[in-house]
Amino acid sequence: MFWRARWRKLCRSQTRPGSGLKKCGNSCTGGLRREIRRRMTTIRRLRCGCDRAKENREERDMKKRLFSWCMAAALLMASLLGTGVTAEATTGGEIAAASRNGVVRILVQLPTGDYATGSGFGVGKTGESATYFVTNYHVAGEHTYAVGVLDGEEVAIEIDESQTDQARELGLSVVTAPPVAVWIMKNDKAYIPGRGVDTSNTIACEVVYAEEQYPDIAVIKAVENVPERVALPLLEDEEKVEAGDAVYALGYPGTSDDTEETFWGTSWVADIDDVTITSGIISRFTTASTFGNTRLIQHDATINHGNSGGPLIDSRGAVIGINTYSFGASDNYDDNSSYSVRIDYIKDVLDDLHIEYDLYQPEKEGGMPVAVVAGIAVLLIIAAAVIVLVKKKAQPEISQAESTPELVPVKPTAAAPVVKVSAPAAQAIAGDSGLRFQGVSGIFTGKRFAITGQVKIGRDPAKNDFVYPEGTEGISGVHCVLVYQDGQLYLQDLGSTYGTFVNGGQRLAANQAVMLQPGDKFNLGSEKECFVITRKGGV
Repeated sequence: MFWRARWRKLCRSQTRPGSGLKKCGNSCTGGLRREIRRRMTTIRRLRCGCDRAKENREERDMKKRLFSWCMAAALLMASLLGTGVTAEATTGGEIAAASRNGVVRILVQLPTGDYATGSGFGVGKTGESATYFVTNYHVAGEHTYAVGVLDGEEVAIEIDESQTDQARELGLSVVTAPPVAVWIMKNDKAYIPGRGVDTSNTIACEVVYAEEQYPDIAVIKAVENVPERVALPLLEDEEKVEAGDAVYALGYPGTSDDTEETFWGTSWVADIDDVTITSGIISRFTTASTFGNTRLIQHDATINHGNSGGPLIDSRGAVIGINTYSFGASDNYDDNSSYSVRIDYIKDVLDDLHIEYDLYQPEKEGGMPVAVVAGIAVLLIIAAAVIVLVKKKAQPEISQAESTPELVPVKPTAAAPVVKVSAPAAQAIAGDSGLRFQGVSGIFTGKRFAITGQVKIGRDPAKNDFVYPEGTEGISGVHCVLVYQDGQLYLQDLGSTYGTFVNGGQRLAANQAVMLQPGDKFNLGSEKECFVITRKGGV
């Protein structure tokens, strides 16, 4: 038996009523124990036995109080542990539900006068109001149309690339054109079937990127912040997801509209609570030659017309892909497999556009478990009690010089072989090197930056391409430079005070340069400010 297979782009279209047009299918500190030294022998002589007895009574009283405090703290921690409540206990489904406020419904007016919808998601600082939104090219980019006269009737219909030859055989012209207008729908009153668009319930958008049919990505910018819609974090590393992992597809499929009938007809829903969530697992990762060798995630979370451009997230809430295609064995809505474009394509586009976005960071997105917090609280209580007890004993005076370590520049280690980089500014290759440096820790954690020619790093805005905030500890005015020349990437220290380090150990001498490869890490001044070299697209 042969199954008739079909690919579908998941953008929902709507023919304008009454137009006569045809539409085409679319250091935790827990466990820390300190040895408390036995009381130091007093250097003064007790004048009488009553003084010693008084001191012993005070010591016994203090020990009793210390014991009481420890017992109270232990009971508090036990009660917290008994509740079983931690910040990490949130399920993937709950995280997916909380991610709905990062999803929008996009409304597009086509040159034919018809309207279509898709989905999109916000990018920027996680949890803050978003202005930039990612969607599919086939939602906000150019569309293909067949126009002309057919059987004596003027027609203008949207078609896909597989139907162009058929259209020409029918004597129709095939043209491509961008949308007339793109909006984000605020609510389900933005579009009323039979009446059209209510612009008071929409936010106009500018298409800032829609250049390639594959990998089918577009970026739009709203003219104002979209109420209650925020940016979602993007997957930090494609290697963090594997086949079998749970995933959630979020968006506005047209099938959900069929349940929302109004006086005017079917309503196009667009509220946050109307975001549809479907779940599944990753089936495999593939490269689709049918779609320009685009790297895709195959999964079984159901997506349909209208889901195009919506996010595919993992159980932590990180966006790992953009929902784009479905593949099935029939012409109904029951599809066997869903496909999402991988996230690194999106990150590359945002990098090229200099649009900031956040990568998922467990330590910031989650939170410390209550049990750990309770453990720390117990230790603090015990430490406070110990301090009170010990302060009753005479302590040797410690000088300021002994107690406060001085911040001293680290001495260079033995010099590594020097790679000569002569006149890097003149020899640096212009244009995108295809490499990125990504913040691992420090001020730029989770940010990724393109390497074009050379990138000079430091605090002085007049002398650097990549500028640290004034006063950043350990960063010199002109610290180091990344140079891409002759197909190789080099890191050169520029005489920094606190040093430039490679892969956690080797400190570069002043003006020394070393070759870097994807996966290599470098630090500025200390372990706090760390970057890793990656390739564009994550390959």
